[in-house]
Amino acid sequence: MAKVTRIEGLADSKVLRHDDAALIERDEVRLVNTKVLVAHDDYAANEEGVYAYGLKEVKVPKAAVAITAGDKLYWDDTAKNFTNVVGTNTLCGTWLRDHIAGDTEGYAELNQ
Repeated sequence: MAKVTRIEGLADSKVLRHDDAALIERDEVRLVNTKVLVAHDDYAANEEGVYAYGLKEVKVPKAAVAITAGDKLYWDDTAKNFTNVVGTNTLCGTWLRDHIAGDTEGYAELNQ
């Protein structure tokens, strides 16, 4: 399970409601259709919950690749991390800082 660390509150983001078949934990990342969402709270399986997107700055789990500030941000739903590699990954924002390949977390904007 991948989680983000929010730098600002939910009030600065866009939200939608979704019920997932799985148990969801606060700040867990979920891909729903073409949206990369962040759970606002813990939710039981099949419980409707509030999910944020459009977050201005979050600390995210990242792939072992070098990142340059301004690179496009993609969600890799198979590896459950964020990357700058296109492949079959979902475009979901912008990297905000440079990161070396060895970094396991990075700063990004989820600006779908």
